[in-house]
This record gives sequence, C-alpha cells and structure tokens, in this order.
Amino acid sequence: MPRAIIKNHNAACRHAMLQSISVLWTEYRTLYGKLEDVNAEISSLHDKRSARLKRKLSELQGEIGGELADAEKRCAKNAASTKKVPDVMKMLQQMM
Repeated sequence: MPRAIIKNHNAACRHAMLQSISVLWTEYRTLYGKLEDVNAEISSLHDKRSARLKRKLSELQGEIGGELADAEKRCAKNAASTKKVPDVMKMLQQMM
C-alpha cells in the first residue's frame, strides 16, 4: 500500500511539474517573440538615425568646404596685399 501511495504521489508531482514546464515554455516563447519585435524596431530606428546623421554630416562637410574655400581666397588676397607693404615702406623711406 505505501508503494501505491508513493507511486501516485510521484505521478501527481510529475504531472504538476510538466504543467509548470509547459506554462513556462509558452511564456518563454511569447517573450522571445516580443524580443524579436523589439530588436527589429531598434534596428530600424538605428538605421533611420544613422542615415539622418550621415545626411547631416554630408551637409556640414559641404558647408565647411565652402567656408574653407572662402577663407583660403581671403588669405590669398591678404597675402598679396601683405607682400606690397614692404615695397610701400621702401618707397616711403626713399621719400624721407
């Protein structure tokens, strides 16, 4: 008789354990499915943000390139004017 009780108890425990495992497995699959959705959303947001930042970087590089070209032109113009200063100084010294 005690063996039958133990056997029934073991069977009941096994059944309860299998039910718990089934519930947990279903919960796991549900959460894993949500994780895949979240990963896809994050990837999409990352791609959009990356593309936006690349566009902005390209725009800034274009603006900086234009400003640099203007600055180089001004420097070249100023350099030409600066070269004339010693000649003017010599002229003024000769006049004095």
